[in-house]
Amino acid sequence: MSSEKREASPEASPLKGPAPKAEPEDTSDVAFEDGIPLSPMADPAVQFTSGTPANGDAKVEIGDSGVAPTFVGLGKEELMKYANDPFWVRLRWFLFILFWILWLAMLVGAIVIIILAPRCAEKKTVTDTFYQIKASDLIKDSSQLDAQTQYLKDLGMEIVIISDVLQHDPNEPEAVTNIKALDKSIDEGVFADTVKKLRSEGMRVLLQLVPNHVGTSHEWFNSTAFPDYFVRKPYDEVKQSPWVMQDRSGSAWSADPGNNSIGYLHQFSGNVADLNFDNDEVVSAFKDALSDWRLKKIDGFVISKASYLVEDLNNLMSSQALRNNLKNVEVIKRMVGISSSGPILVELDDASEETLKQYKEKGFTPIVKSIDASNTNRILETLVELNTMPDAVINLHKTSTSPDKARLINLVAIAGGSHALINHDTAKGEKDFLTKLIQFQRDNPRGKGVTVEHASTNDIITALRSDGDDRLLILANFGNAPATFDAQASNVTESAAGKIVLATPNAEIPTGNTTQDTISLNPLSGVVIKLADNAKSE
Repeated sequence: MSSEKREASPEASPLKGPAPKAEPEDTSDVAFEDGIPLSPMADPAVQFTSGTPANGDAKVEIGDSGVAPTFVGLGKEELMKYANDPFWVRLRWFLFILFWILWLAMLVGAIVIIILAPRCAEKKTVTDTFYQIKASDLIKDSSQLDAQTQYLKDLGMEIVIISDVLQHDPNEPEAVTNIKALDKSIDEGVFADTVKKLRSEGMRVLLQLVPNHVGTSHEWFNSTAFPDYFVRKPYDEVKQSPWVMQDRSGSAWSADPGNNSIGYLHQFSGNVADLNFDNDEVVSAFKDALSDWRLKKIDGFVISKASYLVEDLNNLMSSQALRNNLKNVEVIKRMVGISSSGPILVELDDASEETLKQYKEKGFTPIVKSIDASNTNRILETLVELNTMPDAVINLHKTSTSPDKARLINLVAIAGGSHALINHDTAKGEKDFLTKLIQFQRDNPRGKGVTVEHASTNDIITALRSDGDDRLLILANFGNAPATFDAQASNVTESAAGKIVLATPNAEIPTGNTTQDTISLNPLSGVVIKLADNAKSE
């Protein structure tokens, strides 16, 4: 910019005439400190136009002159022109209705999900009573349906388990030939009527099945389309294995009839073959089958021989590798799938307390074997074991040679707090006594804090069941001669005073109050006494 001094001119005076127009300065040769030149102002975005006369109104234009402004929306007056337009009225109503339909659909969907979602495992003590009966004994014809249902209702049954339902070989119910079909001896109409009748009387119906194996006449075993459905190994590898059938009648391995170089596993009979539950297709097949049975109004399932589903094939020289594999509980969980919303009982053999805990955490109810009645000491040991399994269900004992002994074992088990699964064969001729046992169980449910102390003197087993303030004294004479219980000499209780609430039929002791500290017991008889408040335990 020139620094030359310019002389003032009257014509150029700011006080006379229009002001000179300012010209934009050329800055193209000016650079910032970083050396970047300024862009020339060829088309400035802001234009200023002076008014006339001088110092009058001025006009400022922002943006390109002559360019139409962009659309910025409708004004109120313009919007009101469309307010009552039929098209926009219909569109508004459509969107309004669509919103509420979608909202209601989401609400209904949430309710359906809540209702159909599998229930979480209930953390409570089992209180149901279970009655297991073969299909041939229950499902005969419609004319006997009312009488059979009334019998179960009189017993106080809450859950009926039907066994031998699946299609099977005529002489071997566990040799199943179709896991989705009724046995040919069962009429479908009578089966449906029976299930409907039991459920109408407030009983739930469970189906008993043995998924561990199917019959060797099953399509899966005889078709080349299912090569991995069974536990198979090269026969040379397994024929020297010490694995034997569970009844100890012979080797658990046999050569495959279709290929003698391959051996197949059969733990329970030569007419059945153990399924391979490491194969997801086998698990899925059972899951589909259980879903089908649900459609026939079956409420739940009893998985028998659940201890044997998965074997450790890397340990062929150990018989312990045959049962209680840690994978079993997960296999059953996948097998029942959404069906787990109903009762699922699992029958276990020699399960540890830790194993029982795993099944209960998955929502299953374990069934443990019957009390070993071989001798008094073994009975006592089994009762102590049952005390560590408060949520387990036991099979009530049955014996054709000594009904009195069977009744006594059942009394000791039920009074001690165990939960009973009554087999139809056991119940024959025992309606009155079983009704009393079941009513006792219902009136005296086992609480979480219950403890049971056991002792044995000669042939008398003594147990003291404490549940809060209630204490039950259980006396059982397993000897073949009369015996006397003396509370003063007992290490379980110092008094037997109280009320006799249950007794075996052969005890010949009436129920009611007793003040005696000595109780006389007939051979193979027993009583349960609800101790008075002043009866102190040591």
